[in-house]
Amino acid sequence: MRRRSWLLALALAALVSAWAAPPLYAAANLITSCTKTVQITSPGAYLIGNDLRASSAGFGICIMILAPDVVLDLNGHTIRGPGGFSEGITIALAATNARVVNGSITGFGTGLVDGGSRALLSGLDVSGSKGAGIEVVSIPNHVLSDTVVARNHVHDNDVGILLLDVLRVQVLANTVTDNGGDGIALVLTSAQNQVAGNTVQGNRRHGIFVGAGTSLPLHERGNRIEGNTVSGSQEAIDLAPGAVQTTVVGNAASGDSSVDLADDNPGCDANRWVGNRGSVSQPCIH
Repeated sequence: MRRRSWLLALALAALVSAWAAPPLYAAANLITSCTKTVQITSPGAYLIGNDLRASSAGFGICIMILAPDVVLDLNGHTIRGPGGFSEGITIALAATNARVVNGSITGFGTGLVDGGSRALLSGLDVSGSKGAGIEVVSIPNHVLSDTVVARNHVHDNDVGILLLDVLRVQVLANTVTDNGGDGIALVLTSAQNQVAGNTVQGNRRHGIFVGAGTSLPLHERGNRIEGNTVSGSQEAIDLAPGAVQTTVVGNAASGDSSVDLADDNPGCDANRWVGNRGSVSQPCIH
């Protein structure tokens, strides 16, 4: 198991480093205000030039990415929101292959909403959201897939990282702390996603929660929860009724008020628990 954990850490580091390498800007478009929503309608590189504050007018969205192949570098700056139902950064369905990196998002209804496939969200500090800090969500009749959420600090939101109806999303090497509900949640028909190498601490409900995917065939459901360190919640890792074909391997859980590792399916159903550490809700959890 130690060798497997070492190999996982090495693989995560290589993957995240490759994804998160800073882009080269031949001619970056500079963004210096979002008192009116900035709509990015052309592919290319965009650079935040200073801290931004979004207006409460309209939907309170600071930046909307509407085109594919956009790199948005926050350049170490902070985007501040007006609360309510606002969104810091929204990636639209058509905006595939977006990269949003390197800065802070705070004080919105939702910090960052990704509705476009194959995005990279990395190097972000996301806090103070009334809803989710980072939400990755499919639009009806269009399944979002293959986004990577890596090396972010997501804290003091209602929910930290929320996956809704998505496929093959990777949540890697994030620090997710002190959120009012779940730290990381996979809900509705989210399937074939990987949550690996994250540090998840002090979230009030679950550290990592996997909801039911009952509308999917059994062979399409499986999510993988691997090599995470989770503590200080009601339950560190919880698989809801119907969340089957989930693999939970090599996680370390401790200090949770109810139980560290929980599976709400009788006999763990088709879930596989291997090499985990922590108190358990039933003997099929290992």
